[in-house]
Amino acid sequence: MAESGYPQFKSQVWVGILAPAATPNDKVDDMNRAVAKVINDSVMKTRFTQIGISPKSLSRSQFDNLLKDDWLQASPLIEQFKIL
Repeated sequence: MAESGYPQFKSQVWVGILAPAATPNDKVDDMNRAVAKVINDSVMKTRFTQIGISPKSLSRSQFDNLLKDDWLQASPLIEQFKIL
């Protein structure tokens, strides 16, 4: 993005699991714990690292902040180039 004239734009690729807003908190927490367990497993960490992935397990609030921050950063460009 810097080479395209947007040096302040920071980009990263991430994968997350989203649930419908009406999903009970305990179910979302259960899924978050299950995903974190896989991500933090030593065998899985090794496999991820071997293929160039740096796995991170985020809390619900951390992931929410990531989504908000990404949207705040990208939304001016989305509007400017009429992507949505």
